Parts: sequence; structure tokens; C-alpha cells
Amino acid sequence: MNKSVYISLPITGIPHQYVKRKSDLIKKALKQKGYIPISPLEISPEPDKPISYYMGRDIMALLECQAVFFCRGWEKSNGCLLEYHAAQIYGLELIFEEGTEKSLEKVQNAFCSHCGSASVCNRHTQLRGGCQSLLSFTFKVEEALWNK
Repeated sequence: MNKSVYISLPITGIPHQYVKRKSDLIKKALKQKGYIPISPLEISPEPDKPISYYMGRDIMALLECQAVFFCRGWEKSNGCLLEYHAAQIYGLELIFEEGTEKSLEKVQNAFCSHCGSASVCNRHTQLRGGCQSLLSFTFKVEEALWNK
């Protein structure tokens, strides 16, 4: 097969040893199926860099692969969401860990409807149901002021 597969897994906020263990398990399973796994932990092993550094290098590596393997929890990770959209835009094969939500449409309600952020958005998290109506209300007020 020899198809290279980028491993997309939640990293931010998870202890490094757990992320490393998960990455190693996924790499082993993918190798057994004939894939060439590419882990973000190998792409950017340097600690304490800004997120832009990691995501830039990760997206570059992802685009060199033929497929992306999404680990459980991908839909709650901003980095994985970015990788998901990049993979879709460039027509890469999407592979999901067993028991993982495959459709982004089914998990859209997990995101802030105001800013689009996943679990990282603390400001709008409590307002999930209200953000959209708040935004709509703001536009109606602005429209009323312009029409005076």
C-alpha cells in the first residue's frame, strides 16, 4: 500500500505522555495495515513554540500525505479541525478511529455559533444558544439605525 497517513490527534491541554502513547499506538496500527504514518509529534518535537509554529509545520506535513487519520476527540480540537478542513479542501482520504464522529455536520452544535471556536472558547461557551441570537439582534439594531 505505502500510502502516507498524517495522524490528527488532540494535543493542546493533554499531558504529553498520553499524547505520545496514543500517537505510538496509532502509528503501530497503521504500519500493520501497510500505511506510512506521520505523527505531528515527530514533525515538531521542539517544546514551547507558538501554536502558529506547530500548526504551520503540521499542515505542511499533512499536505504531503495521501490520507489523514482522525483520532477520537478530533471534533473538539481546534488544531484537528484545521487539519480536517485542509484535508477536505485538498481532497485527501479521511480515515476515522473506530467510534469517532465522522461527520462534521453532526458535531457543529459542539462549537460556539458566534466565533466558531471549539472547546477552547470560554467566553462564548456559556452563550452557545444565545450567541447567534445576540449577533442577529446586533445586526437588526445596526440596520434600524442605518434606515433612520
